[in-house]
Amino acid sequence: MSIQGELVTLRPVVAADLPAIVRWGKDPEIRRLMDGSLPDSAAAAAAWLNEARSSHQRQVFAIETREENRQFIGIIELDHIAWRSGQAELRVCIGEPSYWNRGYGRDAVRAFLADRFSHTRLSLIYLRVYTFNQRAVRCYRHCGFQSVGYLRRSSRSGPRSVLLMEAARSLGRATEPSAVTASRVPGAAAPDAEAQGA
Repeated sequence: MSIQGELVTLRPVVAADLPAIVRWGKDPEIRRLMDGSLPDSAAAAAAWLNEARSSHQRQVFAIETREENRQFIGIIELDHIAWRSGQAELRVCIGEPSYWNRGYGRDAVRAFLADRFSHTRLSLIYLRVYTFNQRAVRCYRHCGFQSVGYLRRSSRSGPRSVLLMEAARSLGRATEPSAVTASRVPGAAAPDAEAQGA
């Protein structure tokens, strides 16, 4: 199955995609933005793909451009899918820097949300993003996500602020902070000026 956006096609990840994913997993900047969540070896990538294919709580799609030469540029996934409550966590990575700031990530998120809200029982999708990643924060806000809280995470370079955001099935409607914030992310607090990127 595939999902069509204006700029991208979302399709299942295949084995031929894994070398690019490993390359992204080794990239220092992508590791910093993605918290090292991408596999960085062939063996880890194969296990990652097998787990994604077999899990009922996870869905992973490749992001491919709709240009004539169709470039594989990233991945988009839902994790921690709670089918009973209709909630899931979104993760997005545009791994090819030449496609940053060109609308591909925004198009992928919009197409993915529209499809998942229309064709599954999901009613709320949430995400976590570092507040220093303003490119991603702007993308998510344009796609209908609302800020609902933040937390602080320790790292080697010092504490980092993480913004919590969520989008409801009816995009564009502000959502009240829900149980997902407290249950999925311990220590979450209401958003303040720092979390908003002000």
